[in-house]
Amino acid sequence: MWKLSVLVGLSFILSVLAEDDGENNVVEQVPIDLITYTVATEETDGYLRYIRSAHLYGYHVKTLGMGEKWEGGQMAGTGGGHKVNLLRKALKPFKGNNNIIIMFTDSYDVMFLGPPEKVLAKFKKFDSRVVFSAEVLLWPDKSLAPEFPVTETSYKYLNSGGFIGYAGDILEILEEHPVKNEDDDQLYYTKLFLNKTLREKYRMRLDHKASIFQNINAATQDLRMNVDKAKTEGTFLENMVTGETPLVLHGNGPSKLALNFLSNYLARSWDPINGCTACPREPLNLSPPFPLIMMAIFIPWNTPFLGEFFEKIENLTYPKNRMMLFIYNNMAYHDELVDTFIEENAGQYLSHKQIASKDNTPESHARNLAVQLCLVKKCDYFFTVDSLAHLDNPDTLLNLLQAQKRFVAPMLVRPNKAWSNFWGDLSSQGYYARSLDYMDIVNNERRGLWNVPYVSSCYLIHKEVISKIKGAFTQENYDPDMSLAKSLRDTGVFMFVDNREDYGHLIDADTFDVTLKNPELYQNVENQLDWAKRYIHPNYSQSLMEDAVIAQPCPDVYWFPIVTPRYCKELIEVMENFGQWSSGKNT
Repeated sequence: MWKLSVLVGLSFILSVLAEDDGENNVVEQVPIDLITYTVATEETDGYLRYIRSAHLYGYHVKTLGMGEKWEGGQMAGTGGGHKVNLLRKALKPFKGNNNIIIMFTDSYDVMFLGPPEKVLAKFKKFDSRVVFSAEVLLWPDKSLAPEFPVTETSYKYLNSGGFIGYAGDILEILEEHPVKNEDDDQLYYTKLFLNKTLREKYRMRLDHKASIFQNINAATQDLRMNVDKAKTEGTFLENMVTGETPLVLHGNGPSKLALNFLSNYLARSWDPINGCTACPREPLNLSPPFPLIMMAIFIPWNTPFLGEFFEKIENLTYPKNRMMLFIYNNMAYHDELVDTFIEENAGQYLSHKQIASKDNTPESHARNLAVQLCLVKKCDYFFTVDSLAHLDNPDTLLNLLQAQKRFVAPMLVRPNKAWSNFWGDLSSQGYYARSLDYMDIVNNERRGLWNVPYVSSCYLIHKEVISKIKGAFTQENYDPDMSLAKSLRDTGVFMFVDNREDYGHLIDADTFDVTLKNPELYQNVENQLDWAKRYIHPNYSQSLMEDAVIAQPCPDVYWFPIVTPRYCKELIEVMENFGQWSSGKNT
C-alpha cells in the first residue's frame, strides 16, 4: 500500500463483474440501461486516458461536443456552462423518462476505477433521484458555505465534475433553470442543490463519503493505493477516512498532477505482479516509408565525452534517409568536433541545418527554430537529443516509437546516482520534488511508461503535439526545458518517461573545465563510466582473474595492460603542456 500526500440507448453490465480477457479488453455480459455522458471538444491525452478506463471496465461513453468550438470560457477559472447546455440537449429524448439512470462526468481529468454495475449498486443505496460528487473545498463562491447541510465528513461541498441520477429528473431540472455557456457550471449546480425546495423534490444528495466519486483536491492525505488484490484486480484506491473504494476519480482544480501520478497505477495500469499492463502490447507497424523524423541535437554546454556521444548518434538503427538533422552548438570548444561529425555524416540524412557557436544564437531561440523547421518540413516526429544524453542503446528511437505516445522520453540517469532526466513531482513553486515512486523507477525496480510533470535532455514528440509547442521554449523566468514542460502541462499534453528498456545514461558536465589540456582526463570521478570506457584498457579486467597468467619480461616485473594508448598519449600531452619537466639534478 502507498499512502499519498498528494446517445442514446447505451447499455452496460448488470449481473456479473466485467471480465478482463488479459488484453485489457472487457467481455460484456447482461445489459442494463445506464447512460454515461461526458464533454470533450478534442481528443487530449486526458480524454484518451478517460476512454481507456471506460473501455477497461465496460462503460460505453457518449461524448458531447467533440470537434465543436468550446464556448465555456477558460476553465482555469470560472466557466463551463457550455457543458450544462450540451447535456440538456442530449437528454431531450428522455423527457419524462424516470426509469433510465444517467451519469455525467468530466473527461480530461477523470478516470474510472470500477465497473458500472458497482456504480449502480452504490447509487441505489442513496435512495436519491440525483447524487452529486462532493469535495473538501467550496468553489467558486465561498460565501455559500453556511447554506450547506452539516455532514459527518470533510467532503461537504458540491463538485460538478460527476453526478448520477434519473434522466427525466435531470432534464426537468436543466430545462427549468437555464444557464449561459460562459457561466460557471459548478456554481450553477451548487445553487440548484442549495435550493431546499428542489433538493427535497428530487431527493438530491452529495456523495459525502466518496462512495462513487472521489475528488482529489485537498484530499490526497485521505487516499492510498492498495495492491492486496493485484493479481486479479490490479492496484485499487481506498479512502482511509471513509473506508470507501471510489469508482470515479476526478483530479479537480490544482490536483491534476496527483491524478497523473495515480493514473500510472490505477485502472490496471501497473502493479507489482503484472507490471505495466497499460503499456502497448500490439507493436506499431513500422515499414517503409518510415515516419519522417527531425533529429535535433543541442550542445548548449561544454560537455565531456562528446566524441562518444556522436558515435552513439551514428549507431542509431533508425534509417537515416528518413531523418533530417539539426545541430545547435553554442560552445566554441566543440566547433571542430561538430564540424567533423557533419562533414562525415550529414550526407546520410535527408537534410541538415547547423547553428554554430559563432552565430551567438540563444539556446531557447534555437530550440524554437528547430520546432518551426520541423513544422515547415512536415515531419512526423521531433526527436531532441542534448549533448548530456548518451544513447547507449542503438534501438532507442525505434523503441520510443513503439511506446505509441505523443510525448515520450527514454529514462536516462547519471550512473550510480539519483539524478535523472525527469521529475516525479513538482513543488508548490513549480520546481523539483521527489515523488513516492521516484527511486523505484530510477533504480528500475518498477519498469513501465510513467506520466511525469517534467522531462529533459532527450524526448520524442508526435506531430499532433509539435504545433502546440511553437515558441514554447521562451517563457519568461524559465530555462528552455522548464518552459517546455510548463507549456505541455498547461495544454494538457502528458509527458511520459520510458524505462521498459535500458536506453543510456546522462553525462555530468558540472566540473568540466575546458581550460585544461585534455580535460576528460580529470573526469574519473564525475563520469567514471565514460572515463573507464575511454581510458581503461579493455583487457585490464582479465588480468585480475584468479587463473590469469601474467607476463614477466624479467624477474619481479609484471606486464599487463591497465590503460589505453589514448590515455598514455593524452597524459604525455598534459605533461608536455605543463612544460616544467625536472632537469634531472638533485638541486
